[in-house]
Amino acid sequence: MEKFSTAVLGLIFAAGMVGMAFAGSIDSTGAPSVGSGMYTLGNLYDYIVSGTALEAKTSFQEPSAAPGSTMKTTKEIGDTLKTSFDLCNATAAHVESGWTFFSTAPGSWGVQTGTLFVPPTPTLTPTPTPTIEPTWYAANGPSGSDMVANIAGMAVAKWTNNAGMDTNTTKTWDDAVSWSADLAWLDKDDWRLPTLGDLNTICANKGSLGSWSDAGYTWSSTELDASIAWFVCLNNCRVYNCDKTIARSVRAVRGGPTPTPTPIPTSTPTIEPTWYAANGPSGSDMVVNIAGMAVAKWTDNAGTDTNVAKNWADAVSWGTNLVWLAKDDWRLPTIVELTTISTSRGSLGSYKGGGDCYWSSTVYDATYAWRVALASSGVGYWFKTSNQYVRAVR
Repeated sequence: MEKFSTAVLGLIFAAGMVGMAFAGSIDSTGAPSVGSGMYTLGNLYDYIVSGTALEAKTSFQEPSAAPGSTMKTTKEIGDTLKTSFDLCNATAAHVESGWTFFSTAPGSWGVQTGTLFVPPTPTLTPTPTPTIEPTWYAANGPSGSDMVANIAGMAVAKWTNNAGMDTNTTKTWDDAVSWSADLAWLDKDDWRLPTLGDLNTICANKGSLGSWSDAGYTWSSTELDASIAWFVCLNNCRVYNCDKTIARSVRAVRGGPTPTPTPIPTSTPTIEPTWYAANGPSGSDMVVNIAGMAVAKWTDNAGTDTNVAKNWADAVSWGTNLVWLAKDDWRLPTIVELTTISTSRGSLGSYKGGGDCYWSSTVYDATYAWRVALASSGVGYWFKTSNQYVRAVR
């Protein structure tokens, strides 16, 4: 009986060994498959540090020698990664909308899409410059009936007492635009209301005009938004804006460049409730919410650089680099935003009065940028090299 048991056990063991043999081995005896190659630790390290291309063999290769001095350990790779990642603190709010990035900031680790609104740089789309017909201008310009003057290629209505200014009748903005579009005068029907840029040019050359209204407040065709448009005081060439329902003078032009400025949209950021509670009127009272912007409220702190005036380039740099109230996304407001702040100036704690102006981030051209007198809502452009005051928003 004992011999029989021993024999049975031996058969069971032998059968098991045969089964294992037929089951196969985890170490294939065949050649390595294509695509089984790996990156070296050195290659991974170089990719992390300098972007060197990752290169793997087409199939796994047994090492031909012991690791050399160029090999990197997993600790070296991990430490390098952590050092690099610790330098990165961007979140979606810091990266322009539509761009994808890898965030290592706590709470937002991984691939992210930016949400930062970046106001587009306004562009001018000029249309062909019409030529003022020599024969027509000879008949209607200073050498003829003297009804128009040539200012920067525009035929500009010269006097207040004729059809080119609707005999000095004031109009709302909508009526002014309609009037100019429908005007047929001096055998021409392509008259228009001048743009804000046109009016600035006309004012700079107003010596060529025969007359203008007493106050000189003249509508431009340029809108600030759906309810407000720009006008110019020809007496002093100051630029303002007001409700379109207010009546102003009109002056027709034809010809000349007619650039159409691209509207500058403003962002509507979300001011974090906890942060605003701590820093708004219910907290330290450092900022106030105006049209969705957190606006520096006072003139005697970092939000206005303690009332130090700056040239435009320094002002833009100051706003971009400002770190204040635990935030680093401050900036100089656009001309639209600054005008909005001016019309809501009663919410500010203090500001420079009189004709003192604040810089906007919006350029007029290579030489000038837009500024606003907060006390009067007067708007105009001035030399970028001049010193104006600053006020940060986010």
